[in-house]
Amino acid sequence: MRRSLACLVSAAACLSALAASTAPAAEWSSDVSASIRQEYNDNITFTAAPHKAVLGNTASSMLAFNRRDELLKITASALGEYTAYIGESGLNFGSYDLKFSPVYQSGRATWMLDGEMKQDVTLGSELRETGVVLTRDKRRFESASPSVSWSLTERSSIQVQYEYMHVRYPGSNTGLVDYDAQVAVVEWLISPAERDTLTTTIQFLDYRAPSIVFTSQDYSVKEGLKHEFTETVRSELVVGADYTVSNSGAGSSATTDRQWGGLLNASLEQQSEVMLSKGSISQEVLPSGGGYLVQTQHLSGLIRRELFQPVTAFVAADAYWTSALGVSAVPDSQYYSASAGLSWRFKERWTLDATYRYGQSEHQHASERATVNAVYWRIAYNSHDLIFAP
Repeated sequence: MRRSLACLVSAAACLSALAASTAPAAEWSSDVSASIRQEYNDNITFTAAPHKAVLGNTASSMLAFNRRDELLKITASALGEYTAYIGESGLNFGSYDLKFSPVYQSGRATWMLDGEMKQDVTLGSELRETGVVLTRDKRRFESASPSVSWSLTERSSIQVQYEYMHVRYPGSNTGLVDYDAQVAVVEWLISPAERDTLTTTIQFLDYRAPSIVFTSQDYSVKEGLKHEFTETVRSELVVGADYTVSNSGAGSSATTDRQWGGLLNASLEQQSEVMLSKGSISQEVLPSGGGYLVQTQHLSGLIRRELFQPVTAFVAADAYWTSALGVSAVPDSQYYSASAGLSWRFKERWTLDATYRYGQSEHQHASERATVNAVYWRIAYNSHDLIFAP
């Protein structure tokens, strides 16, 4: 499967290059960013056991190229980052994120591919995605997601999407489990009015963790409505149901677990020239490095406001409640996070940020809880330059 993933991305790159060579003159642009960050963290491993605070320094850079014409849009980016902790060399960590995304318009059809290869840390990316607090370790994530969207009429379309994920945890004795996941989605969209969009979605998720002989399949159906109250206020409501079948072990020791569940995604957002506020609540089924699928309930809120011309402030809060599917020995868990910060754009391309973050993790039937306080400042450079325009 991993070779198939590489072949798929390579084939897409070749087809994109061929299409680009025969397409009209295109606009080219680039995005460049670099930053230096210093962080104080009083519980870098997010554990309830005795621990000590650390001070870390992070350097990162990103380069992206964009190509656009009437038929084809291509975006490619590369991000590199390295963090060193003073007096704690065992925690030093390097990460990267490579992305490639072509979009081709052909008549009523729009063909897309999202390809990504990255290395990150579980207590950052996977914690934000699932709300599950795992052992701190490297995560190597590879994915390819081709899709096509057909415009049926002026007010309706259908989209078919497939995604393959290959996830590995190279650390030893961390308890994390390598897995592969595949997602197939068929979505029908119809716009009965200018500000309304109705959606019907059928999805299949296949999760496999070969090292522990565990598989899980989730089948779901969802109905949704997107509504724009005004040009600055929009909302979305999606409700549905899912059925999960999990198989563990082999032979005479094999067990099967079946569960029905509900799905929800409700959000409200208001955005003006100086302020953004949004809130959401969701319940969904997601793959995790624990060796099982999780059902995650997520409540989130964000307010960001420009205080005056070069200074912006934000406050954000998240709450997660998670349950393992098909694994009765894993207790339910909760994770709460709150953060606040300021951003000062002191030059056209330069910003200075300062942020405070608090996190708390708890497990059902466990008296211990883990908390973390982190403060960081960052200076960043960002630019967007037009390289060529026809």
